[in-house]
Amino acid sequence: MALCKEAGNATPKGATDMDVEALVGKWSMGLPLIRDLTLNDEAKKCLDIATEILESGCPVEAIKEVAFKKPSEMPAVLLSAIGSAESKLKLQKCGPHHMTCVFAMYGE
Repeated sequence: MALCKEAGNATPKGATDMDVEALVGKWSMGLPLIRDLTLNDEAKKCLDIATEILESGCPVEAIKEVAFKKPSEMPAVLLSAIGSAESKLKLQKCGPHHMTCVFAMYGE
């Protein structure tokens, strides 16, 4: 059974807090609380969860409300995935643009 499935990112008809809480629980299951930025598997998991968030149809704000109630108890990969999903939605609202990304190096 798909939870919060609706077209776009509008508030799904009949979606309850329990639906969102169930999804957040599903996405956080088995993830460590901390994140190791050097692990490619964790980066991929973050992007996979972000994709699931966008495909769920649940409003990102509703997901953030549940996940960020107690952020120190929520897996960092999930919190990053929520931010990634939110960023993608914001970028979709922008017109064509060029973006440059500069990565800081440790001890720089």
